[in-house]
Amino acid sequence: MTEHQRVNMRKEIREEKGGMTEHQRVNMRKELNGKCDKKIGVPYSFFYSRKGNFTSLIVKKVYLSMITRRNDDVVESPFFRKMAYINAAFRSSRDYEVYFFMKDKYVRVHYTPGSTDDKILTNLRLISSGFPSLEATFFAEPGMDCAFVTEGNEAYVFSTKYCAYIDYAPGTTNDKILSGPTTIAKMFPVLKNTVFENGIDSAFRSTKGKEVYLFKGNQYARIDYDSKQLVGTIRNIADGFPVLKGTIFESGIDACFASHEESEAYLFKGDEYVRMKFTPDAYDDVLLGDVRPILDGWTCLRGILPVS
Repeated sequence: MTEHQRVNMRKEIREEKGGMTEHQRVNMRKELNGKCDKKIGVPYSFFYSRKGNFTSLIVKKVYLSMITRRNDDVVESPFFRKMAYINAAFRSSRDYEVYFFMKDKYVRVHYTPGSTDDKILTNLRLISSGFPSLEATFFAEPGMDCAFVTEGNEAYVFSTKYCAYIDYAPGTTNDKILSGPTTIAKMFPVLKNTVFENGIDSAFRSTKGKEVYLFKGNQYARIDYDSKQLVGTIRNIADGFPVLKGTIFESGIDACFASHEESEAYLFKGDEYVRMKFTPDAYDDVLLGDVRPILDGWTCLRGILPVS
């Protein structure tokens, strides 16, 4: 990307998120704290946009928590959720290694499905430091929303409505951008005019061909990332994954990745996660254990999560 392209990208994303600078966000938080019954504070975050006298609050990846309106400047009963512990993840081409992305940082972990014998391989560091090709892009700061692997050491990474195709060069800093950055709609034209056009929450590789599951809010789709065609239709998570009905994942998934174990995936939301066995084109998915705190199942992340 040229410097001109980076400036334009920053401008577009700031406009999408309400046009606020960090200083304005701090002031807005103080303003709301003085007008609402429930203090917002850490770990809540939000952006806003003004439309006349109406203030809309846009909040990302949280649990529900109500605040009430004290005057006409604040939206009545907006929903707030606890900030995601993990924003994006993808499995490495190296056996039982996974990358976790939190805001503008990441860690690389060796994991053992079904146990807590995980260990940190790359300590918490800036994305821009571990992935030099992403420096000065929005994949490095504010960070990734979603990622999924394809073949070899290659992966798609997403931040708001932008995406890029990279060689992530596991365990090194020899990564490079293979395609992009560009908009999701240009990289995947089939997603234009869908809920995925302006951002994807999470994704994991299917065991079927070159297919991947994409999640946004309470909806999901399956696409072939090679032909870039939609497989089936966009559906509610609870309809396509009945095993998730009645769980926190029914309404959305912050991050997920396909395990190195066949037909297994890890799903993350807020400070909790679950391991699931899935079957493409079927409805006999199974949860491999209970939904539990991330820090109970991933003990090596204690002292790291949540990232401030």
